[in-house]
Amino acid sequence: MKVVRWAILLLISSIIYLYFFGVEPDRKVILDRENDITEITLINKNFENNRYYPNTSLGYLRWLNFEKINFKGEQFHQIGSGASLIQPIEKTSKFVVENTIESRDIYNRKYNFQRTYIKNQVSGDILAYKEWKCSNSNCDISSDNSKGWQGQYGALFVREVLNPTLPIKGAVGVIPYPKTAYTYLPIKNKILKIEKVRKNLFNCPDSFSILARKDIPARVLSFNRKMFLPAHNIKQVHCLNEEVFVISNTFPQNIFLDWISYSGTLLGQFKINFSGIDSSDYIFVNAINRNSEAIHLSVMYFNQSPRQQEKMKTYIGYDVLININASQRWH
Repeated sequence: MKVVRWAILLLISSIIYLYFFGVEPDRKVILDRENDITEITLINKNFENNRYYPNTSLGYLRWLNFEKINFKGEQFHQIGSGASLIQPIEKTSKFVVENTIESRDIYNRKYNFQRTYIKNQVSGDILAYKEWKCSNSNCDISSDNSKGWQGQYGALFVREVLNPTLPIKGAVGVIPYPKTAYTYLPIKNKILKIEKVRKNLFNCPDSFSILARKDIPARVLSFNRKMFLPAHNIKQVHCLNEEVFVISNTFPQNIFLDWISYSGTLLGQFKINFSGIDSSDYIFVNAINRNSEAIHLSVMYFNQSPRQQEKMKTYIGYDVLININASQRWH
């Protein structure tokens, strides 16, 4: 009798396990590969009415460094390290990366799966697909990679199939900028009017603006019927003689400087590191000038952000000189 009871309990336990835990997503399938692909189109389907976010997202695909990615009527053209020039586009490319949510009934229960398909739009062939099982909040269960950043795995899967020409630049979320030759010296504390510190556009045409785009999500510079998206968060933009200097950072110890023309041509990228700066400090670039040999920045630091104050007094400032010719400028 004991053997029968244990057999029944084991059977019931097995049924419960299969019902709740035994459903696994399919392993990735690669039917064909392509080489030296420079342009892809990203499509997200069936995400509008659910809580899930595409694993193989635009951000991860941009990290892969395809030269051009078409997404929702726009083309993200990679220029430099982690930066994109965004322009309207009407066509789709030959190769499409499609993220979709699919539902299947298994053991009389509905399960949601996220699949990333790689398709040839010309022939109609599916080159490959990778699948994740979804929980209530996200799709993070994969037969290939059970732990870690699933978006990274999805992007590397796309790279395995389409083999883009350009190499990956840096680890996920870490975009290395070109080596920069620069010096900086401390300057006396200054008092600045709060109106200036609150501004983020300086000496630019009225048509220029900094937009917060929730769909990417990121802040972009909108200018001359195009947009510029740097690798880091835009803080300020300075215009000078039909050239644009985009100041961005993630932490106040660093300044990432993207130098572009009014037409969107990348002229150089630079990175400056300051020591002894607290992570809660507020950075402000007070002025930028350039000649044929150097870019000069006046950098101010405040120990509070500009909110209700009438004036802001710096606690430290730096006079920065970037040597253009000695710097790498781009990878």
